[in-house]
Amino acid sequence: MHPEKFTNATKIQRIINTLKEKEAVFQSGHWSSAEEFEAQLRADGFTPPIPISHKYKFPQELPEKECEDMAMWLLYIINFNSMRIYDPKRYVDTVTARTPMTAEEKQAWYDSMMQITGEINDSEKEQIVAFFERARRHAPADFAKLARNLQKLNPEVADAKIDENSVRDLTDLVIGMTSRFHPDDIKYCLTLNDMTIARENQQKFDKLLGYSPHLFIEPKRVDKIINGIIMQRNMQMGRQQ
Repeated sequence: MHPEKFTNATKIQRIINTLKEKEAVFQSGHWSSAEEFEAQLRADGFTPPIPISHKYKFPQELPEKECEDMAMWLLYIINFNSMRIYDPKRYVDTVTARTPMTAEEKQAWYDSMMQITGEINDSEKEQIVAFFERARRHAPADFAKLARNLQKLNPEVADAKIDENSVRDLTDLVIGMTSRFHPDDIKYCLTLNDMTIARENQQKFDKLLGYSPHLFIEPKRVDKIINGIIMQRNMQMGRQQ
């Protein structure tokens, strides 16, 4: 962006940066649910029979977290709705329609948004919206380029089939990599249209362990992990007898 185009460049730049920090990137921080699941299994005395997580290569100038933040920022730009700036109250009502969010939760979300953009005049609103409209012209291509570069650096996902015009595909690939999902699980997620089987597989872990991973694992890999856990549990029980 070019701050010199703004009539109040410092303020507008600060607001845009805050939107990125507070609304675009993951607020829970950078972490891997795959690694967390592996760690939980080990804490319970089980050694995963196959790798659950996987570390990928990223450009030296773009470490893992920065790559994740960039992807989420591009996603935010692509999905940006000017109502967020011009009419935050209506934006909250529109986005939360048909959701179980309570009135208190909606109000809290609205209040958090107003902490960022509550003190801007009409001219500043127009300039902020104009920034996102300009950025959106290039964001899809930038997102696709990021995905292509990551596939070139990581042959294990080079054959992952993605539609570069699909924001969902780009997000599943890039965020899957920054979240250290196994290549087979990323490729599986890219084929998912019906989440029923994926959720049923999560429930298999829940029935066996009392908890399930916060990611979708390829069905054959699910069976291998579960069979390995059952085998280890039986061996542990046999030693105790």
